[in-house]
Amino acid sequence: MLAVELGHHVTAGDLRANHRTAALEKRGVAVYLGHDTTHVDGVDEVVISGGVPTDNPVVTAARRAGKPVLGRTEALAELLRGSRVLSVVGSFGKSTTTALAGAALRSIDPTMYMGADATDAICGVRVGSGPDSIVETCEYRDEMLCMSPSALLMTGLWENHEDWFGPGTDGVVEAFSRLIDSRDPELLVACSDSPAVADLLEQAAGSTEAVTFGVDASADYRVTGHSPSDDGVAFELRPPEGEAIHAWSPVPGEHGAVNAAGALTLAMTQGVEPRTAARDLARAAVPYRRFEWRIRDNRLDLVDDNARLPAQIATSLRTARELRPGRRLVAVCGFWGRLNARNLPATARSLRAADVVLPFELGGNATSAGGAERDDSISRLAELLGADGVQCEEYSEKALLDGVDEGLPACVITLGYDGELDRFRQVEDVLRRYLGRPG
Repeated sequence: MLAVELGHHVTAGDLRANHRTAALEKRGVAVYLGHDTTHVDGVDEVVISGGVPTDNPVVTAARRAGKPVLGRTEALAELLRGSRVLSVVGSFGKSTTTALAGAALRSIDPTMYMGADATDAICGVRVGSGPDSIVETCEYRDEMLCMSPSALLMTGLWENHEDWFGPGTDGVVEAFSRLIDSRDPELLVACSDSPAVADLLEQAAGSTEAVTFGVDASADYRVTGHSPSDDGVAFELRPPEGEAIHAWSPVPGEHGAVNAAGALTLAMTQGVEPRTAARDLARAAVPYRRFEWRIRDNRLDLVDDNARLPAQIATSLRTARELRPGRRLVAVCGFWGRLNARNLPATARSLRAADVVLPFELGGNATSAGGAERDDSISRLAELLGADGVQCEEYSEKALLDGVDEGLPACVITLGYDGELDRFRQVEDVLRRYLGRPG
């Protein structure tokens, strides 16, 4: 969509129709469903997402024809050549923080790109009139090395993409250290609540100035006094000098305040007046599926969230507990299916705040293959959670209704990738029928 908005001729392809193909068609883009080698006829370049395999027939045809095949971040770097790039990086929270930063920077009107949709950024794009661009930048396969940003806004570093970086955070830290050393950005704005960020700050050389934010007492810009509600969180941001900034984030929970603090810190380092940044931040359009309330009822609530990594899951469940104390918390999970298997012990630890955990069956890519292994992984997760008194079994409609019908008000939270959205909506349909409130 960014290429379209910048005036390039674009055609697009996907396996099936969806809201993004519809948005592209509305803008006059020819969209092809399915992958056919003829789709490369007449094009100069082919751009692919990280989910497209290298042996895809369109990719193979393009290479045989001598046409460049670019990853998403490579294409972004090409499109934004000449723009002053502010990159949002980190293991998770990038899309939300990009949206918040785009709002906090509204007075300088940057172009914005993120890997999620919001009401003011369908396909994640909003083209501004200013010379700056705020861009979500993916770390998978070291894609962030395609960019030469003037500043980095880092949400935190956690275990992720184990197939590329290996287990733990050492590989992630090493990759971002290479980014800073090789690109030498003017500024790094980093969340000090992530222990691995401290490791990065010790490793990274060069002349990059580092500024930190977070709830940690060591943060240069410190979040204090957060007061959450269903629709967001009020908090204070205390800068190194001067008065505290009173702010509102439209993302509920402490993590909503921390993400907003990063956005405000970046905005202030770019010369935006603090009160102006806070005012515009409060009006941010948050990406879909970020602690999104789907049902609110005195008997049962339903929240939908795209959390899938252990640290994300723990944060979302903690927010649900904070906003709905005393309710029976039921987590329906669809966070399997990427190329790398999830760390089951870490996942189990992140789910301890729930009363009931109902995972969908594991995707074929989450383990090496085979139904027996998938069943064993769920059994292992159930064993780990059972030691903490958490009920866990594979999702079914019966298990869901058993989980919520225990005489206590319940809060159900669906957690996982957008690829599971159809199944999450089926969960919502089941609960609406249970309440007698069809959607």
